[in-house]
Amino acid sequence: MVFLVLGGSGFIGSNFIYELLKHRHKIIVFDKNIATIKHEHLHYVKGNIHPSICLKNLIKKSDIIVHAFSSINPTTSIKQYKKGYLFDIKTSVEIFNLAAKLKRRVIYLSSGGTVYGEQKTYPVSETTSFGHLTNHYAIVKATIDRTAIMFKEKQGADILIARISNPFGGYLNCTSGAGFIDVAIKRAVSKLPIIVYGDGNTIRDYIDVKDVCALLYKMSMYKGKKYIFNISSGYGTTQNEIIKIIRDNIKNVSVNHLPFRSIDLKCSILDNTLIKKVFSYHPSKIDSLVISRIKQLKANEVKYSD
Repeated sequence: MVFLVLGGSGFIGSNFIYELLKHRHKIIVFDKNIATIKHEHLHYVKGNIHPSICLKNLIKKSDIIVHAFSSINPTTSIKQYKKGYLFDIKTSVEIFNLAAKLKRRVIYLSSGGTVYGEQKTYPVSETTSFGHLTNHYAIVKATIDRTAIMFKEKQGADILIARISNPFGGYLNCTSGAGFIDVAIKRAVSKLPIIVYGDGNTIRDYIDVKDVCALLYKMSMYKGKKYIFNISSGYGTTQNEIIKIIRDNIKNVSVNHLPFRSIDLKCSILDNTLIKKVFSYHPSKIDSLVISRIKQLKANEVKYSD
C-alpha cells in the first residue's frame, strides 16, 4: 500500500512517517521542505502543494492520501491569513475532488483544538456544532473540515476527518512542534523564562503525538461507517499544572506572564469516547508523558531556538 503524505515534513506528518515505516508501507512525501528521515521505502518530492499535474500524478500513484499540510498556524494567521484562504482551502478542494474521482482514501488532519471554538460545556464530541472561532487559522481549518464532510456526503468521497487536540513530543529529528509543552520544556532546559499568555489557567487537551500517529494509522485501515474522530486524551490540563511538573524536574524555572491573546481559546477538551470504543485507545497520563519528554530533551541536550 502506498501512502502520499502531503506536508510530510511538518510536525505531525514527519512523526506519522515513522508510524508508517513500522508497518512497512511505501511512502511518498510531498512538501516544500525535505526532512532528515531516510529509508528505502520513503521517497520525497520537493515542491509547493497546489493544484497541478504533479499533485494529480502523485495521487494516482497512491492508495491513501494524508492531508497534513497547513500554510498558517493560529499565531502566523494574524498577518498571513491570505495564505490560508487563498491557498489551503483551494488546494484542499482540489485534493478532495481528485481523490473522489480516482477513488482514493483521504485522511484529513483537522484541528480539534481550534475548530470547535468557544463552547459552554466540555468535553466536546464529534457531533458538537462549531462555536465562535477566535482566529483565521481556526476558520480555515473549520472550512476545510466542513468541505471534506460535503465531499463525503454529496460526492461519495472516501474521506476520514481526524480532529486532533494538542499534540506534543515525538521523535527528536522531526520538526519541532509549536505547542506549549515542548516550547516550555526547551526554554526551561535552556535557562530561559517560560512565556505564558494570561494567568496560566488556560486549559488544553494534550496528547502524545506518537499516540496521534498510531490512531491515524488505525483510521487509515478502518472499514466502519464513522468518519469523524476526535483524537485526544479526553481530559484538560492547565498551563500552570504543566509548569509545576516542569519545576518538579528542572531547577530554577522562571515564568514571564504576558497579556492573554484574543486568538487563544480559554479552554479546549475533546470527548474521545469514540476512539476509545473503535480503536481500543487508552491515553497515558500527562504527568508521566511530560516527565518522559523532559528526560528525553535533557539527555539529548535539546535547546530552545526560535
